[in-house]
Amino acid sequence: MFKVKIDLATDLAGCPGNGLAAADWRTAHTLPAAPTDRVTLKWEGESEPLCREFAAALDGQADLTVTVSPYSLAFAVREVFGHGYSNESFPPVTPDAARPFLAGTAGEDDVRRLLREAASSAARLREATKRKKEDREAKEAAERAEREKAEREKAEAERAARAARQEPLRRWAIAHGSETLRLRIDGGFEWTGLALTEWADQEFAAISGGAAPLDDPEGYEPDGDEPRLAPTLAEMLSLRRWREAVGDRGTAELVLVKYTPVVDEDDDGYPDDDDRPVIHRTEIKVTVRPPLGGPIARYYPAS
Repeated sequence: MFKVKIDLATDLAGCPGNGLAAADWRTAHTLPAAPTDRVTLKWEGESEPLCREFAAALDGQADLTVTVSPYSLAFAVREVFGHGYSNESFPPVTPDAARPFLAGTAGEDDVRRLLREAASSAARLREATKRKKEDREAKEAAERAEREKAEREKAEAERAARAARQEPLRRWAIAHGSETLRLRIDGGFEWTGLALTEWADQEFAAISGGAAPLDDPEGYEPDGDEPRLAPTLAEMLSLRRWREAVGDRGTAELVLVKYTPVVDEDDDGYPDDDDRPVIHRTEIKVTVRPPLGGPIARYYPAS
C-alpha cells in the first residue's frame, strides 16, 4: 500500500526526433547526450502523499504504478496522465522534469513534479481536444445549416421555375379546360397531364376539322416511322391540304409507319410463334408543340 513505481519510456518535449539535432538539443539542456528524443524514467518508493494526490490512478492495492506496458497504460492511469494520447504513450516531459531521473538523483518531489506536469499536460490536451471537437461540431452544424438553406432555396427556385413554365398552360386550362381540369387546379391536385391531353384534343380537332386520328391495325403496334421518300400524287395533295390546315400551329409530314404484330406469351413466358407480316402504312404525321413539355404527334390518313 502507498507504493509508488515509475517506469516510463516517453518523449522529451521540444526535442528533435533523432540524429545530431537531438543529441545537440539534449546537451544544450544539460541532459545525457543521445541521438533520440526518447528517455526512460524510473523510480520506486513509498509515499502516502503522492498516492493520495493521484488517488484516481491508484490500483486495487492502493499503489501508484505509472508505467507503459507493451499494450497500454492502465485505464485509470490513462485517464489521469494519458487522456488524448495513444494507448502506449505518456505525455512528453520537460527537460527539468526528466533531468533528475536521468541523473539518478530523483526524489519524491521530483516524482510529484513529473506527475503534476503530466496531469496538467493531459488536462490541457483534454481541453484542447474538447474545444477542437466543439469547433468541428459547430463548423459542421454551420455547414449543414448552409447546405440545408441552399437546398431550400434551390427547391423554391425550382418550384418557381416550374410554376413559370406551367403558367401558359394553366391560363389556357382555366379559360378552355373542362370542369374536372379547373377543379384540379383550384384544389391543388396534379393537373398538367390532363391539361396537356385536353389541349392536344382541342388543337388537333381544330386542325383536322374533327377528323379522328388513325388507330393501329388490329393485333399490331407501331414500331417507328421514317420519311416517305416517293409519295404518290394523292399523298402529296393530301399533305398540301394538311399543311394548309396546320398553318403555324405545327408541322405536317408524310411518313411510312412500321407496324409489327403484337406477340402474346405462352404459359412459360416465351413469345408465341407469329407468322404475320410486318405492315408499312403511309400516314400524315401532324406534330404540335404544347405550352408545356415536348411536341405531341398524331397520325392521320394520307388520302
